Amino acid sequence: MMRLLAALSLLAFALDAPAQKRPSLFGPGIRVEPVAVASAKIVSVKGKVVRVKTGPWKPYISGMQKPAASTTFAYDGCEFFTTPNPQDTFVTDGLYGPDCGKADYRYWFGATYKHGLRYEDLKVAPGAEGQNVDRIQFAWYQTANVNNSTTLVVTCDDFATGSHGNGLDPNTGRSDIDAVMVSFGGILGDTGYYFADVDLAGLGAPLRLPQDGAGGFLVAHGDYNGIDLFLGVGQNMMWGPGKSGNPSGPGQGAIWDDDFYPGDGFLDPDEFYDYTYGLCPDPLGAMLAMLYTPSSAVETLAPEEAVVELGKNASGSFQDLGVVDGVAERVCKFVAPNAQSPIVRIRTTYHTTKPQPTSIVVSVTARMATFGQFALRLSLSHDPDVHGSESYDTLLDGAPIGTGYQTSNGVAVQAPLSQYVGTDGRMSARTEIRQTGFSSVAAPCVLIDAAVLKVGG
Repeated sequence: MMRLLAALSLLAFALDAPAQKRPSLFGPGIRVEPVAVASAKIVSVKGKVVRVKTGPWKPYISGMQKPAASTTFAYDGCEFFTTPNPQDTFVTDGLYGPDCGKADYRYWFGATYKHGLRYEDLKVAPGAEGQNVDRIQFAWYQTANVNNSTTLVVTCDDFATGSHGNGLDPNTGRSDIDAVMVSFGGILGDTGYYFADVDLAGLGAPLRLPQDGAGGFLVAHGDYNGIDLFLGVGQNMMWGPGKSGNPSGPGQGAIWDDDFYPGDGFLDPDEFYDYTYGLCPDPLGAMLAMLYTPSSAVETLAPEEAVVELGKNASGSFQDLGVVDGVAERVCKFVAPNAQSPIVRIRTTYHTTKPQPTSIVVSVTARMATFGQFALRLSLSHDPDVHGSESYDTLLDGAPIGTGYQTSNGVAVQAPLSQYVGTDGRMSARTEIRQTGFSSVAAPCVLIDAAVLKVGG
């Protein structure tokens, strides 16, 4: 869920920020290909030096990448001409209705402008919620030659504008989901701007999007030495999703965190900028696009069995869990083995027709019957023919649940997804309720309106 400050409050920060030059057009762009890609996690930040832990680096061999599986945009702040072959990508204009007449030119703040990062809000196109990003596009200007020009992209569950002074520090309210690093090796600075179209599918470095479709993203460019990313070597080029025909345009904000004054890896209260300039498009934002592969077909499975493993069934049955209709199964706390144990656990069983699924989502609509502090956990069995607790992978944990019905989604990401399909298509999921604080009653109850599996393939 996005946590946005009130618009007037943000605008006050933006007005207090040191003045930036009005952006101007610069181009044309130069397409470059990576030399390697890796999954990443921000460990710490000290000034302009960001400590990053990466997974194994996967070589990205020019001309050897297979055509990308997806040309479907979850978010498009670049407006590139895109085909299944990333090598055919070029910068253009007019794809989303209004043509700004800028061709392959994009906005910047001039050759001397340097910043550490940009952090912006994110609203994905309908259907992309919780999906894996398997292709990214971005553009930047580099002020000088570097040994290893590297781009860091992070997806976040929240746009935590209240976390002043944190910037890249992982201990923020951003709730980072995933990150990737894209290395271009030693490339020249002070030329045209660079742009890239990077196929992440098959490289083991996917990004996941927020499950509710709303959150944030962070983009930083720097010189990477294998341990640290050194910031302040350039700037993100700017465009944005603001055109009327852009599916990811509605809901985007106009005020971004721009680590400029100074560009030190920290976001201070005076580094909020309103990028509404009356230009085309408007507002501007960091050039980043994220693409995903939609499932060819998704089946929604109702449970064929529901077993209460912890708690006591008070009313209803598994037959009430197949559709959101206000008719719920009520399960109450009975005996919890210990204080850390869930107070309610229900195992639901399904059968799919897709032995090799491409997507799996556990979707539960539920509410608590009384007030208190509770959290929901969703799990999926990677050995659905055996019902031991050790066979379950947690897909969603710690989601607060109150007295109003809400739908929570747990997305399976651990490949291969076929591990979650057993004999004759059997699948098994768990829904658990934990008490995390006070309860207004001694034996709280949960009302589960629906507990379905959505399986694509």
